[in-house]
Amino acid sequence: MLPFLMGSVALGLAATSEVEGTRAWGSLDSELSALSTTLQEPATGVRLEGFLRTLIAQDSDSPAFAGSPNSDVFGTALDRARVGLEADLGKYSVRIELEAAGGDARLLDGYGTWHCSDYLRTTLGRFQAPLYWNGLVSPRNQLFVLRTVSDEFWIGGDPTRFEDDIGVMVDGGVEKFHWWFAAQNGADGTADELALTGRVRYDVLGKGIGLVEGAYGAPDEAALSVGVGWHDDGSAVDGGGNSADGDVLAFDAQYANGAWAMNAEFLDYSAGSVNVYDTPDTQPWAVALSYMLQPNQWEVAARYQDVDTPSNLTDVTVGVNYYVSGHDVKWQFNVVNTTSDNDVEETTALALALTIGV
Repeated sequence: MLPFLMGSVALGLAATSEVEGTRAWGSLDSELSALSTTLQEPATGVRLEGFLRTLIAQDSDSPAFAGSPNSDVFGTALDRARVGLEADLGKYSVRIELEAAGGDARLLDGYGTWHCSDYLRTTLGRFQAPLYWNGLVSPRNQLFVLRTVSDEFWIGGDPTRFEDDIGVMVDGGVEKFHWWFAAQNGADGTADELALTGRVRYDVLGKGIGLVEGAYGAPDEAALSVGVGWHDDGSAVDGGGNSADGDVLAFDAQYANGAWAMNAEFLDYSAGSVNVYDTPDTQPWAVALSYMLQPNQWEVAARYQDVDTPSNLTDVTVGVNYYVSGHDVKWQFNVVNTTSDNDVEETTALALALTIGV
């Protein structure tokens, strides 16, 4: 079993063509998070955007890289290389996003949206299931170089299970309350079982956080959002190909105020459901805290996560970010220490990443 957390960097260093393990859904929920009050009718126009992220990583005593314990590995990777196109025409809009870090461009998002009214819209096409906030933040807006294990799993990590899927979604918002409901093909494709996802969010303080981790651009007044999501896929299977209950509950919270920011995630897999390590009936969780040493330029952060496996895998990540031009151009340096009851899974890693986007 791969050491927790470092799997995504291992994939990048070992074979940069494995884009599946590093996918994230940033476009759709970024739009959805803009529902701070009501849905707005889009303006006519075409927008082109893109970004890439490269990293250098060093991992000590890691079988994730070397295939055996007590081995040090050092290398570089092209972690993300994305381009996206959006266009609006009256009450309709389209979004197409490609990932090319593996050398061949492939479709991540491809959907059309109908803005039915000021309080309701419908989305059809390929998009990420809107389960919980942390798993939906774009890699461009991440506070840390790596996501949590749960986040990687839900965006199509290794093993690939939950990834951008084709279906239909309706969402809306009134004042501080927002909701999403999606029906997608699920693990069995176009067979008889559907994957259903529902999510609600309430902005307790302020107008919500949006989909940006950390304190960059945080409001001067306190903002707090809480959310709960539910997912069920009747065709879900475990790592051995056996039928598995697809029920998952997710809880998330985000807080930001001036120089401070915090977010937390908690997932509850039912007795028959499985997480990234094929472990049923688990409750992985994580909490992150950050502080701006210099407004919108230097930020320090720390995160703790517990993936709730039989070997008690836990992780502490500490890092510092330097924002050259916000999240469009930034440097990130992380130290990741993973502990476990199984010595083979323990590792310490360093990662330096550069993100550049337009």
